[in-house]
Amino acid sequence: ATVVLEWQYAHKADKYEVTITNQDTQASQTFSDLTTNQKEVTLERAQAYTWSVTSFNQRANITKSSETYQFYLQGDGIENYAPFAPSLLTPESGKSIDAGATLFSWEASDLDGDTLSYTLYVDTIDGKQTPPAVQTGISATQMTLTLEAGRQYHFRVEASDGVNTSSSVTRSFRTK
Repeated sequence: ATVVLEWQYAHKADKYEVTITNQDTQASQTFSDLTTNQKEVTLERAQAYTWSVTSFNQRANITKSSETYQFYLQGDGIENYAPFAPSLLTPESGKSIDAGATLFSWEASDLDGDTLSYTLYVDTIDGKQTPPAVQTGISATQMTLTLEAGRQYHFRVEASDGVNTSSSVTRSFRTK
């Protein structure tokens, strides 16, 4: 399907770059050197996408990025849509945080309003190790875990509507 992405002009911007990512496959398309505030793209139906815009003022060497937006491009015959990939809120990636009680929080939504459950993956290997049972089937969008000092942790969240599952990106941080 053809979709027109449109955004507000940025003050004194002379170029724009648009990045759109298929949330299921993680395949990204980037369109650079755009001089207008819209871009027509051809996308696969029945897929969830994220997109963002970066504006450039080349004379002043200023770059600004928008927030990341999500949408679902409706397809034919699907009765249950996968949840949008969760957005991780805390802890922040690349930060050094105090060991001990650590709050993990995230946001997620589902196009058809299904009740979501979550699995929180936290480990010191890659964020993909099987979590303990207490970190699966979570109904809240946050959980506090006790972490050891002097370790690098990786984490991600999976959202499930009981039929389909989607996964966030994996983040890393250190404890002190």
